[in-house]
Amino acid sequence: MRGNGPWRGTLPENGEDAAMKVLNLRCANGHGFEGWFASDDDYMGQNGSGLIECPLCADRVISRLP
Repeated sequence: MRGNGPWRGTLPENGEDAAMKVLNLRCANGHGFEGWFASDDDYMGQNGSGLIECPLCADRVISRLP
């Protein structure tokens, strides 16, 4: 999918698929879920801006699991 959208990462213009990082995340209420990001910096920027929320409870205190 290209063009404007809800994601914050960028896609390559040459038509190649972008490699995504799949991270295991957990909210402060203990709910685990996956997040897909263009890079570690993309995850850190979104999390630092409060843009990631738990899909189960909408908590925005998110940590990355090892």
